[in-house]
Amino acid sequence: MVDGDGTPHLADVTVVTPGGDHAYETQVWAPDGSGILYTSFSSDGDKRIGWLNSELSFMRLYGAGASPAHPQVKHLTDGSPGWYEQAVFTPDMKDVIWMSSRGTPTWYQTVVTGAQAASYDPPLENEVFGPFFVLTVLDPKFRTDLYELDLGTHAVRRLTDLDQVVPEFYFDPSGTELIWTTGNHSHTYLGTFSPAPAVVAPARVGPGRAWVDAPTHGDHTPPRPERTTSISLAHLTPPPQELEAISLMEDQLSQLARLLQGLPGGGSCCQAPG
Repeated sequence: MVDGDGTPHLADVTVVTPGGDHAYETQVWAPDGSGILYTSFSSDGDKRIGWLNSELSFMRLYGAGASPAHPQVKHLTDGSPGWYEQAVFTPDMKDVIWMSSRGTPTWYQTVVTGAQAASYDPPLENEVFGPFFVLTVLDPKFRTDLYELDLGTHAVRRLTDLDQVVPEFYFDPSGTELIWTTGNHSHTYLGTFSPAPAVVAPARVGPGRAWVDAPTHGDHTPPRPERTTSISLAHLTPPPQELEAISLMEDQLSQLARLLQGLPGGGSCCQAPG
């Protein structure tokens, strides 16, 4: 975002992702402003990771020889067949906290485990990610908790045991407390770290003048009263590209099932861990 003419807008966009057949979800900036955490829903050509396995990476954009034109990417997690998302650094940048389903068997983990066992790595992962995501989160068994990864030792520590979905979390400015929500019952929790991680000083970048008090120039019209309505999806038709993605996903799942039947033990070899 730039504000060269006094109005914040997009300009001089630089593509920093590695490219290829990936589906990405960006997480947050590092506390020192050097780069971003992100989830890649792709094996990235490594069949040991597995088809559409969600893994965490860090993309350095500034410092240590990195730049937006030449970013440096580091794969952080271990290839475990769990759903990985919503990552944040601890304030000292020594650890990463993220949401994971690795402690709960799900349909998603069974599929990824099967792909790993069969060395299955079909193309077009980005195209099939949409329906794959929907099937994953609609699984009644889908649960996540918070985990902490020590970037120095790669040790993993489980932080919560709520048997719910934890969609959002972040540190307070002092770095001593982590706040998070749960989607199932909309509860909010506050956890304290002791001793607290040290806080890394961010780069000294001041806000652009056009951003200061920008909301005061927005639309302050009060919202209209909410009306009780019923919502029906029966008449809606998915866009053609979504129908194509669903069909492609079904074909690829069928291919994986046939491959698994050729393994010792058949499909029973790859049930998600309990």
